[in-house]
Amino acid sequence: MRTTEQKIAEAEAKLNRLKNKQRAETTREKIIIGALVQSAIVDDREKREWVLGLLRGVTREADKATAEKVIKQIMDVRRT
Repeated sequence: MRTTEQKIAEAEAKLNRLKNKQRAETTREKIIIGALVQSAIVDDREKREWVLGLLRGVTREADKATAEKVIKQIMDVRRT
């Protein structure tokens, strides 16, 4: 017979597995959306400008460097 502590540990382990699964699903959704946006802005100036505006509005310090890198990549592609 399992102790109460064992039952709690099993429940916590199951919860952690579910949380990891949810994070993986969310990450996959973001990747798909990002790929679609990238594809959409290649030939559509209006969409590209909209995305650039969003990227220029990034305020979270941890994301600013990445946003600037993506802006540069978009600008370089736009010039070709």
